[in-house]
Amino acid sequence: MRQQQTQLLDMQAEFNAINDLYESMHNTEIRILIEENGLKRMNPFQAYTPGFKEGKVSANPHLKT
Repeated sequence: MRQQQTQLLDMQAEFNAINDLYESMHNTEIRILIEENGLKRMNPFQAYTPGFKEGKVSANPHLKT
């Protein structure tokens, strides 16, 4: 029983470490995209929008470009 609890705690710690690493990598990727595209005060997910950097896509989807 004690060994199972220890194994579960080890697995939980490993999962948390992997999850933290993934979040850190994802946040870094978004920050780099924002810096590369000069999007200082915009929604970070706009950095993923194809054509946004070239000005082909509006930040406001209701506006025509």
